[in-house]
Amino acid sequence: MCDIIYNLRKRKKFFLLGFTIMPEYFHLIIIPKENIVVSWVMQEIKKGSARLINIGSNTKGKIWMDEFYDYVIRDENDLIKHLNYIYNNAVKRRFVEVPSEYRWSTANPKFETDLEEILSGSGTSPTTVLGTRGRPRPRDERRGVKCMMLWL
Repeated sequence: MCDIIYNLRKRKKFFLLGFTIMPEYFHLIIIPKENIVVSWVMQEIKKGSARLINIGSNTKGKIWMDEFYDYVIRDENDLIKHLNYIYNNAVKRRFVEVPSEYRWSTANPKFETDLEEILSGSGTSPTTVLGTRGRPRPRDERRGVKCMMLWL
């Protein structure tokens, strides 16, 4: 899944602010770039990761649920609060003692993000966070969504 996320980032589909991938769900906070629809980003990540999971486990079929929910990030403090929340998932589950030890999270220094660029003011400022649990709501098709958090 990390490769899929970074491939989309490399193709300039979004700014990556953070992620944490847990065994049964993931959190992802991004800012889609101009003309990128949030539901398309989610579809690409889910489609690509489902394909890889099915190949790796020699299975077929649907992996991810379809719906998703949204939350508006009001300011930089709210963004930091949500990043801390997703980074502490692995700690709460007792997979690691500190977030930076978790190998499937941008809290781990091995992963690069666009967070510094966004917070320094040289990128688009985040305005909305979305959470996924499956099928997109029609309002998620809007192009005005700037930042999303996904979880399953």
